Amino acid sequence: MLHDASEGLLGWDPIGPLKPHLGEPFRQLEQRLQALVGERYALPAWDAAAYRRHKAADRLVAASEACHVVGWSREDMREALGILCEPLEDDPLPTPGLERWEPWPPRLAESMFLHRLLDLQATAVLHESAEP
Repeated sequence: MLHDASEGLLGWDPIGPLKPHLGEPFRQLEQRLQALVGERYALPAWDAAAYRRHKAADRLVAASEACHVVGWSREDMREALGILCEPLEDDPLPTPGLERWEPWPPRLAESMFLHRLLDLQATAVLHESAEP
């Protein structure tokens, strides 16, 4: 849930193809912020397999948003963003009162995120207290 926390702190989430053009100072700032988030929430470091799973999920989300939210064709998505995976067809987070794939209003997204984060933190605390 916190894999893009640095981008949240920066106030924007640049798409992958843009990031190399932002330069080394941006990359370093993003890495430093992400490291601080990891420290604050005691996140384990990712191994290579976890990183690959994350990147695959990130590409799937980007493809699905580009196709269903932005309205790009699959061809344009591949050519402009370099995303080769097929987007999801079904909205994985259908929300009453919103159309399929309609972005959540900011207050709803914030509320859903914070509730899920608190749930995960509570689960982690319970798990830690159960360890011998």
